[in-house]
Amino acid sequence: MNRVDDRLSCKVRIRIMEKRRQRHFFVEDKNQNLRKLQDEYLRLRRMGKYRDPDAEMEDWVELEKPVRAGWEKEFDLRDDVAARKDAHVFREILQRINHSIRSHRKDFRYRIKAKRYETAEPELHIIHYSKWDLPEHFKKYFDFGVFQRSRDYAGRPINPRYQAKIKGYRFATPYYFAPVIRPFYATHRKIHRADKEARIREIENKIEAVGGWKILFKAYHDCNQGHRWWFGESGERFEILGRLEQNEGTREYLEVALPVKR
Repeated sequence: MNRVDDRLSCKVRIRIMEKRRQRHFFVEDKNQNLRKLQDEYLRLRRMGKYRDPDAEMEDWVELEKPVRAGWEKEFDLRDDVAARKDAHVFREILQRINHSIRSHRKDFRYRIKAKRYETAEPELHIIHYSKWDLPEHFKKYFDFGVFQRSRDYAGRPINPRYQAKIKGYRFATPYYFAPVIRPFYATHRKIHRADKEARIREIENKIEAVGGWKILFKAYHDCNQGHRWWFGESGERFEILGRLEQNEGTREYLEVALPVKR
């Protein structure tokens, strides 16, 4: 058996072990009711296997005129980099790996507990090796390896214990970009359905009452070696539907309700 076949057989064994572990947890440990609540929660929130971007877009309507909605912080080229002859290369790279966060406060501080605040910061995206969509010669500007994000999509620190590993490309000279703060304008609003949201809160309360979040996280987190089962591909969905665009002088942002992952 060659090395490639050995790696494949190892992945198959791990997958079988994961399925057995989850079966033991949900069937033999009699947590079926918790599993049903989780499944209904994912379906109502359109998360995990119930992701449906087309249906999700139906929950949003375009405003007649953009309205001011706080601040956004993202990266932009430093002035000296913008003056370089190859600045267009880094603009194209930045468009792919930029990360934008929003806040009602211009200083982007958020409360941890009484009299304790921290500042949210954006973090450049890591491009998964299977999702590379830039020109091949751009790879010389990236490091290839296994990396971990240190901040979630709201710009808050991630506990090192829960940082998922990403095999792919990380920009090698992040100091070429600097964070900037700009006014944020919303162009869409979400249609809220009271009956659906009431049921979501009811499910959340039932799960919290039995300490279900930790139980579910442990069942999936331990099996999947750090992959965040709860959010699936929400990072990719954020990049697709959360892209900023310049339209007649107004910076548009197609708002999408994501769980504060991350």
